[in-house]
Amino acid sequence: MKTYKPLFWFFLLIAFVISCQKERSFENGFGTPSDGSLQSGATGDCLGSVVSGTYKKDTVLNSTNYVDVKVDVDTIGSYVISTDTINGFYFRATGNFAATGVNTVRLQGSGKPTAEGTNIFTVTYDSTECTFSVTTLPSTGGGTSVFTLAGAPNSCTPGTTQGTYTAGVATTSANTATIQVDVTTVGTYSIVTTAVNGVTFSASGTFSATGTQTVTLKASGTPTASGSFNIPVAVGTSTCSFSLSVAVGGSSAVFTLNGAPNNCAGATFQGAYAINTPLTSSNTVTLQVNVTTVGTYSITTTAVNGMTFSGSGSFSATGAQTVILTGSGTPAATGTFPVSVTVGTSTCTFSITVAAIDYFPRTTNSNWTYEFDNDPVDTLQRNVISATKSALGNTYNIFMQSDASGVDSSGYYRKSGSDYYQYFDIGDLFGLDNSLWGEYIFLKDNVAANTVWRSSNFSGTFSNNPILIRVKETIIQKDVSVTVNGTAYPNTIVVKEEYEYSFDAGANWTIADIYSMYYFSRNIGMIKFEPFDTMGSIYLQELTKYQVF
Repeated sequence: MKTYKPLFWFFLLIAFVISCQKERSFENGFGTPSDGSLQSGATGDCLGSVVSGTYKKDTVLNSTNYVDVKVDVDTIGSYVISTDTINGFYFRATGNFAATGVNTVRLQGSGKPTAEGTNIFTVTYDSTECTFSVTTLPSTGGGTSVFTLAGAPNSCTPGTTQGTYTAGVATTSANTATIQVDVTTVGTYSIVTTAVNGVTFSASGTFSATGTQTVTLKASGTPTASGSFNIPVAVGTSTCSFSLSVAVGGSSAVFTLNGAPNNCAGATFQGAYAINTPLTSSNTVTLQVNVTTVGTYSITTTAVNGMTFSGSGSFSATGAQTVILTGSGTPAATGTFPVSVTVGTSTCTFSITVAAIDYFPRTTNSNWTYEFDNDPVDTLQRNVISATKSALGNTYNIFMQSDASGVDSSGYYRKSGSDYYQYFDIGDLFGLDNSLWGEYIFLKDNVAANTVWRSSNFSGTFSNNPILIRVKETIIQKDVSVTVNGTAYPNTIVVKEEYEYSFDAGANWTIADIYSMYYFSRNIGMIKFEPFDTMGSIYLQELTKYQVF
């Protein structure tokens, strides 16, 4: 049984380093280690890096899967250069530098990708870092393509439309637009324009070749007004636009809202609503209406708590009909908010409940069960008790854990805004001579991928040797879907936790070869934990069941 103290093995390395003090030695038979630095750009990317091979979900990497990086060598000698493990695979190289200056090192890939998508790897060598990305394709077919829009940033090329567009008349399969793109990486693509005058254009598929390709966008929706409209198309930072002409159509519909002037009767809702999370096309409200005169309609609510709902189209029949309003904007606060809909003199109200975002719930009686290394017998349960702990002027929730060895404390946690803190005995977890209590931020839920932060310095002694310790956190992936034990957990944040130490009052810092990978899923908590050393994964801890109250 492995305990939940993820740092118990950290000072196995530190103890060795302190016993040697400044003496440097390797046990891999390579001899005196080299000195130097990875070549990186202003944004931390590995300069001159070349990624080779094809990477597919559920396909084991082979000799064709490698990446070349540049290293500026100051002192010749042995080296170990490796990346973190992302999505089930990593890159690593060992050897000896025979010459100073810029050298090219080939890192061999190992492992098996478990999901498709873009993976950002961090390379580490002699206390320096840089990053590169690898795109994992589906097990069959292509991955996400990379391309730009022809004509950007001006008019799309050729930017022509097909079919007739009439105000109040729904578009059909004959209504399309044609654009060209310049593909640099083959794979799947998806293009969706924003709705303009009630019409949206979209296309998805796979690019099987690089270079100039033609894309046909299909129109959907119903134009609400006649005239000429500019349709913007955006793919990443590449944008262009084309013109759409809409002919004069029929008159406006006459209808009332069911439930007016009170709550909207029969309203149904789709999609999740969470604070600081932009609404998407999945956030919709369906309303019941009574049509007395057919024709076009356009409905837009006023903004409430940063959210607006709108819809447009045409009614071809009188009587009971439905209207779908699509949400846009970003909820600014949690709670339940009434949203009023007005059509002429008819008004009704529906309510939207916005939930809080919590990637590490701390509510009493919430519990999580984990298994180790896919062994259903080797398990650990964590739960939150009602008692709390006061320290440093803060209140912390108390977590307990139980396994085959009994019940023990599992830590003290709190949340402030979007920051998650752990209060712990640094001296105990890091094996210092004496207890040393403090807190650090182990997760931020409002920052983008590749955001890095560090804890304050913890000062103590180990075997009477002064030492500073700090924790480095990096958001590797933000709000991605991660599958654990066959269950997909969307909105998961992947955090890499590293440990740095200094024997000279902070003049020089060393990054430990051991680090941890944490996976936190929104409103669920930690779903996966995996510590690593230079040889790879130490063990795997995965969620099997949970209850959040």
